[in-house]
Amino acid sequence: MPLTSGTLNLWIAIRPDVPDTAQSILDLLRHQFPGLQLRIRTLAMKDFTTAWTAAPPGELPDVAFVNSFALLRPLVQVDAVWQNWGQDRFETHGRWVVSKRTTHLDEALALNRWLMASPNRRRMPVLNRGISVADAKSVESSAIASVRALMAGNKEEYRRILDPDAALSMDEATFASFDIKSIKTIETFGNSNLAFTALEVTGVGKLVMGVRYMSLIFRRNEGQWRLLRINRNETPAQIESTFAAFDHRLNNANQLGSDQAALPPPLPPSLVEPADNAVMPLPPTRSPELSWTVVHRSQETFIIELQVCVLHAQNPPPIDTTDLSDSVLIFVNVEPGQLTYKITAPFSVNAQPYRVRIWALDAAGRISFSSWHSMYFIYKPPSGDHKR
Repeated sequence: MPLTSGTLNLWIAIRPDVPDTAQSILDLLRHQFPGLQLRIRTLAMKDFTTAWTAAPPGELPDVAFVNSFALLRPLVQVDAVWQNWGQDRFETHGRWVVSKRTTHLDEALALNRWLMASPNRRRMPVLNRGISVADAKSVESSAIASVRALMAGNKEEYRRILDPDAALSMDEATFASFDIKSIKTIETFGNSNLAFTALEVTGVGKLVMGVRYMSLIFRRNEGQWRLLRINRNETPAQIESTFAAFDHRLNNANQLGSDQAALPPPLPPSLVEPADNAVMPLPPTRSPELSWTVVHRSQETFIIELQVCVLHAQNPPPIDTTDLSDSVLIFVNVEPGQLTYKITAPFSVNAQPYRVRIWALDAAGRISFSSWHSMYFIYKPPSGDHKR
């Protein structure tokens, strides 16, 4: 590994009103890689951009940490840096970038990977390993194909892999001109109805470089594994949290009694509140009320699926699905045996559009969905009727 004995020139822009989280990260890096020659230069914010533009090629940093996008913007505009492509595991309140004139690219990539995931992380403990070897290989192959199709802008190929109930999201600008260096599977598990896989994707593009971790959920649909949900940028810890929540609530389908395994999927919930296309004042608590009903309740788990309008467009309904983020899944703890549920949403909102739906998941991994409902939050209540 390049960090065990390589060299890395690193600049840090410090900002007095922001905690110096970068320093604690570098202390950990030194501790884990004592053989790394880490050369650090610390600069005040007012001096950072000037020092970069004035530095001769041999004195430029390989990697830099900046606490303000205002410092980064001039370097991006002159195509001097790659931004970190993935989501790091530290709350750094800043941005890591790699100089496009680095002389230590292998070390910079290795640092990027280290920022994403601890080298000491262990494989996730999993209960549901009832998926066959052939099915696991099929899921992994489809997962890799779907990511390649997404990043190549091949929408036809991507949608061929998608489940009909999958949530669509906006195209990602960082995929433009992106050269994939590797895609590795880091975990696959599931049962005969649902499968879960996580990928480590490494590459370089015009704007970004580095590593991303992506989570994908597949559902067996009419005998084929189809992609039900993808999150294109998570930390391994976030992936494990979501996957463990599913794993805890599932049983291998072949371990269920034959009568139970033959049952149909749970009936779809009916989302009541908010009404579809509701236009509402921003709640004082920033958490709206949600309610849904079911016809019959046995042991289903309910999951909220949430998407956000990324560009914060305040256009009138309906929501433009090309402006939606990857979806967020939130497991809901509710009392069993009820037919009507009302909760304060376990998420916060801002003055922008969202949409939600409810999943009903049974122990065999069968899923039913409510319809999507859109929500429009504004700072001031509209005149007249609040709902359409």
